[in-house]
Amino acid sequence: MKPPDFEPLPLKIGRWRGWRWQAHLLLWLFPAVVLVMSAPAGASGLAVGIASILCWLSAVSMQIVICPQRPILMTPDDESAVMTVWPLGLWQDGLFSSTWRLFDQGLSRMVQAPLGNLATALLSGLILRIFQVHMSWNPLTMSGPWLTDSSLVRTWSVLWWIGRIGHAHWVLALAAALPAMPLAGGQVVAIFLDKIQWPETEARRIRRYLAFGTCIGLIVTGSAAALSDYPGGYCMMLAGLLIGLEARRQARRDAAVAFIEAFLTSGLIDDDELEGFEAADKWYHQSSLEMIRQWHDRKRNSKIQNRKMRAIAQEQSDHQRLDQLLVQIQAVGMKQIKLRDKWFLKRMSKRFRSRPKKMG
Repeated sequence: MKPPDFEPLPLKIGRWRGWRWQAHLLLWLFPAVVLVMSAPAGASGLAVGIASILCWLSAVSMQIVICPQRPILMTPDDESAVMTVWPLGLWQDGLFSSTWRLFDQGLSRMVQAPLGNLATALLSGLILRIFQVHMSWNPLTMSGPWLTDSSLVRTWSVLWWIGRIGHAHWVLALAAALPAMPLAGGQVVAIFLDKIQWPETEARRIRRYLAFGTCIGLIVTGSAAALSDYPGGYCMMLAGLLIGLEARRQARRDAAVAFIEAFLTSGLIDDDELEGFEAADKWYHQSSLEMIRQWHDRKRNSKIQNRKMRAIAQEQSDHQRLDQLLVQIQAVGMKQIKLRDKWFLKRMSKRFRSRPKKMG
């Protein structure tokens, strides 16, 4: 049995700029995790945690607001016309890359949302620099900003808010630059390989290697950061795991596309027969489910039948033992019977008394 994919759950949140939007499950879990981690610090810690969530929401909201318009070739009901939001911004399915390649401005559209986060982070750092305050550029820490004497800026001040918001935008901009799906960096790699007319088979292999390399790098770096007491290390490991699952799903999809393309180019199947091939595949899938259901029913009925047979065999064994004990009691008396045999007689007596009496 193949392991399940980590698919974004269909928690729909409306339409915007031609896309059908849905929220990833982690989008709802991430604020809860931040609050739980902030709870040991008391009321002040919870307040800082809520402020961090608001700064993170501002970074995610910017990616949503400046998200590129849905291309005309994507119909609203198309599977690739769905945009998912997760804690690192926009979850961009691998189907996007094949559509964005058809546009001369596809590359610039794909990076405009992460560039908005980068511009906000740089602007925040510049403002803080004017007031001689240093913003935290370390994506693994949640502290800062600091004054020139290495002391923290007063909490809830304007400079504190600017530093926290800039740090949140900086983290999302760095995450989007990773060269793996479902991040914008993975889309940029796919579009770039297509622009230089790299062979499709080799391009798929390069995208797969980059994605799994990113996954391993994030998990290793996150583990080292977590051992060094950086709270962002756990988030980095989780992001690496999800990117690895998405890379595995994309690799299977690329293999399916390559298989269909091989059929089309070899002349064994043409475009008109492709619909029949898909219908047959659907029928085969339904037939497989029916066979699995029938096998499950047979297995369940077999278990019930085996249980009944064991109960009958146990009852026959108990009756034989009871007959032997009655003969022994008649020969030597009740006092010579072992304790376990007495308990067996009590159990059998209780069983006979609990049986329903036959009428007539």
